Amino acid sequence: MAVWEVLEPEQQAQFTNLFGQGQPGKQTFDETIYHWVFTHELGHWWQACEHKTDANHYSEEYGASRIASAYWRLKDAKFMDTTAKRIAAVRASTQNLVPADQQNEKYFDKNYQKLGATPGFIWFQCDMVSKVVAEQPLPSFRQTLQQPSYNGLR
Repeated sequence: MAVWEVLEPEQQAQFTNLFGQGQPGKQTFDETIYHWVFTHELGHWWQACEHKTDANHYSEEYGASRIASAYWRLKDAKFMDTTAKRIAAVRASTQNLVPADQQNEKYFDKNYQKLGATPGFIWFQCDMVSKVVAEQPLPSFRQTLQQPSYNGLR
């Protein structure tokens, strides 16, 4: 996790311009990193506590996003709604690297190590969150904690 004060000016400017909403960069940084990413990463911690980690990276990432989403719907539904809209906008502006003849899940797992923190990885994260917020019915926070690694994507 980064700290705003140690970011380079160019990095701070990226957060200022990230969503084009005219809000201060530090506010965008806090909402993106300290609220969303930190909660998503806590989802991975919970997966480890429940021994629900395996070679299926897609399932783990999707599950962590489900946990974060369910938490924020419970804690601050307005924040979750804003986050979902922001993530959908980032997804739309980022290139999907998955060939048309391949499934997202399999491509992600096969190329997980190569994706790193690339725009392709960011697209996957945004795509997963977009799928999470479209689930019907939306899972409760309790349900996501009971099933922290999620395979029911169809």
